Amino acid sequence: MKAIKKILLLLYCFSASAEEIVVVARQGGVLTEISRKQLSNLYLGKAKSELVVYDQKDRLLRERFYHEVLGLSLPRVRAYWSKRVFTGRGRPPTMLQADEAAKTIQNQSVAIAYFFADQQPEETVVLFSTHKQERP
Repeated sequence: MKAIKKILLLLYCFSASAEEIVVVARQGGVLTEISRKQLSNLYLGKAKSELVVYDQKDRLLRERFYHEVLGLSLPRVRAYWSKRVFTGRGRPPTMLQADEAAKTIQNQSVAIAYFFADQQPEETVVLFSTHKQERP
């Protein structure tokens, strides 16, 4: 049964991979671009930074982001953060609904979040795109 679920997930990821995911920040903010490695370090709490990173509550988007950008499944990300929280080494990024994330990004110059490209908030700049970067 687990094998079937994995196969279905892979098929879904391949069929949905045409939909671009973008990481954005406020226009005129401190960032103009960000690398895959920097994103990985920020979203996994491995980098000390003034940047505030926001996660999405939308499971499909979150799953695609972690898979395509960080090369991790959601269960691995949850296990990773459970261990980090338990050992006192950090807290996962705050999860917001898409509309909350959009408002927050537009109001903070040091915040980033990811969206499907067709849902990119106004007054934001793309720092990273899954269609313009190499795969992990």
